[in-house]
Amino acid sequence: MRKRLLLLVLAISVAGCLDAGSSGTATESTAETPEPTTTDPPDVTTSYGYDCPYIISVDPATERQLNDTDRTLDYENLSTERQQEFRQGIGGSVEMETLPDAWSGPVIVTYEGERYYVVASVC
Repeated sequence: MRKRLLLLVLAISVAGCLDAGSSGTATESTAETPEPTTTDPPDVTTSYGYDCPYIISVDPATERQLNDTDRTLDYENLSTERQQEFRQGIGGSVEMETLPDAWSGPVIVTYEGERYYVVASVC
C-alpha cells in the first residue's frame, strides 16, 4: 500500500513538472516583453524656445486667406528686424527663438505690390 501511495505521489509530481515544462509560457513571455533595466524617466521636452523654435511661414496669399485674415500690414511700416524676418521667409519659412507681436497671429503683409500670408507655428 505504501508503494502505491509513493508511486501515486511520484506520478502526480512528474505530471505537474511535465505540464509546466510543455507550456513554455514563462520563457515566451520573457522573450516577448523584456523587463526594463533602468528606472530613469523618459526624455520629455516641454519647453519652448531654442529646442522648439517658432516657424514663420511667408507665402503668397490665396483668396481664402485674404478673405479670412483680419490683420493687414504694409511692409514699410514693419520694424527693420521684422522686415528682415519677412524677407528671409518669403516663399518658405524662417526659424525664430521668440515670437514678436507682429507675427503673433496670421497677417497679410503687402510687399512690392504683392500680398503675402504670414503665419507662425511652433513644434
